[in-house]
Amino acid sequence: MPETAHIGRGPRMKSTATIDEDNKTAAILKCLDVAAILIDIDAVVTNLNEQAALILGIDRKEILGRSFFGLEEDNSHYVNVRAALRRALGYPSGEQQAELILHVRGRDHTYLLKPAPLRLEDGTPFGTMITLHDMTYLRDKERARTNLIATLSNELKTPLTSLSLAIELLQRKTPDPKQHEIIDTVVEDLARIRDLSDSLLNVTRDETTSIAVRNVSFFLPGS
Repeated sequence: MPETAHIGRGPRMKSTATIDEDNKTAAILKCLDVAAILIDIDAVVTNLNEQAALILGIDRKEILGRSFFGLEEDNSHYVNVRAALRRALGYPSGEQQAELILHVRGRDHTYLLKPAPLRLEDGTPFGTMITLHDMTYLRDKERARTNLIATLSNELKTPLTSLSLAIELLQRKTPDPKQHEIIDTVVEDLARIRDLSDSLLNVTRDETTSIAVRNVSFFLPGS
């Protein structure tokens, strides 16, 4: 997608038919539940709905007819959306999407940005529709679930430790072989519960693999 700037150009003259089509497109975008921005083959913004204007923090009239890649750099929302679009476009076709977090209406929102190429019936491209799906509710639920699992796992550690110490004490002071069999069964059950607790805790962790790099001096034979 060429990043051709059209800032400074005068307004394009539109026929009545074109204006009618723009009005129809605007009406369709208004009915969408997601923020949507339409740009043509030259990356010029041809339409967008109010949700998109709100997220970008730009009035619709100020962005229409201008290059999406040539707007003011002092708007942090626009800069973040533009960066997310570039990230998404860098992925293979079918995987083009990117998440970003923006502070909108008093709180942080998580959006999933997706660019969708627009083509005519003969396959000729004529633009791109950029959508921003609000994923905040889903991400909030994921965080709540993760926090709950981590809390339950940590809360299990104290009683499990106490039970383990009590069972160990019983093992030492119980001479009856039959009672030892019962105690051994309890020990196995406690071990399974502890493994389950550890597994739950590991699910909530972002386990990343780190590679340590260090310089080592060595001499080759004959050097």
